[in-house]
Amino acid sequence: MKFKFRYDSVIAVKEILIDEKDKELRKLNQKIEDKKRLIKKIRDEAVHLLEKNTSKKIRSSDLQSLKNYHNFLMRKEKREKEKLQTYLNRRDKLISKIVELNKEKRIIEKLKEKYLENYLTEENRKDQKAMNDFAVQSFVRRK
Repeated sequence: MKFKFRYDSVIAVKEILIDEKDKELRKLNQKIEDKKRLIKKIRDEAVHLLEKNTSKKIRSSDLQSLKNYHNFLMRKEKREKEKLQTYLNRRDKLISKIVELNKEKRIIEKLKEKYLENYLTEENRKDQKAMNDFAVQSFVRRK
C-alpha cells in the first residue's frame, strides 16, 4: 500500500503561487534598481548644471532658463522618488505575502509528515500482526 496525502495538491498550488510571487518580486526589484539609477542620473544632472553655470557670467534670461530647468529636474526627481516609494511599498507587501505562503506551505508539510509517521506506524503494526499470525499458524502446524 502506498502513502497518499490528500493535501498534496494544496502544497503544489502553494509552490506555484510562491514561484509566481518570486518572479514578480524579481521584476519589482529590477524596477526599483532602475528607478534608483534614474533618480541618481537626474540628481547628477542637476548638480552638474549648477556647477557648470555658477562660475560663468550668465545673462539674466539664460539664468532664468537654467533656474526653470533646474526646477523641472527637481520636480521630476520628486515624482520619481514617489514612484520609487510606491514600488518599495509594493515590494514590502509582496514579501509579506511570500512569507505567508511559505508559512502555510510549511504547516501543510508538517501535517503531511505527521500523517506519514502515523501511516508508517500503522503499516508496521499491520506487518507485525501479520507476522505474529504467521508465527502462530506455523507453531500450531508443527504441533
